[in-house]
Amino acid sequence: HNGVLLFSGYQQARAAGRPVTPAEVLELTRPRVAPTVLTALLVAVLLAPLAVLPTIGGTELAHPFAVVVLGGLVSALLLNLAVLPGLYLWAAARNPGVPARPPEPATRPVPASV
Repeated sequence: HNGVLLFSGYQQARAAGRPVTPAEVLELTRPRVAPTVLTALLVAVLLAPLAVLPTIGGTELAHPFAVVVLGGLVSALLLNLAVLPGLYLWAAARNPGVPARPPEPATRPVPASV
């Protein structure tokens, strides 16, 4: 979800004619840092007891789950805040003449009349 929001923001800025520079990508990424980190931190704090204390009774199944989820959170955080902006800069540098398509407006389904 966070990666989609970041990429959408990059595309909107590019479609508006803003240059794709590292400073611009950093500026567009900055507003998403706090929500992304706080969400991951909250889940990590809640799962930390299960991951750190596997000997608590009844956590035989929850411990491996907590470890996997924490690993996924860390990797998703790094991918969204470090790798995705870098990949976008790399792709934009390889295709400088390709304009970004503006996002299509969301359409709502028409409710069925009774």
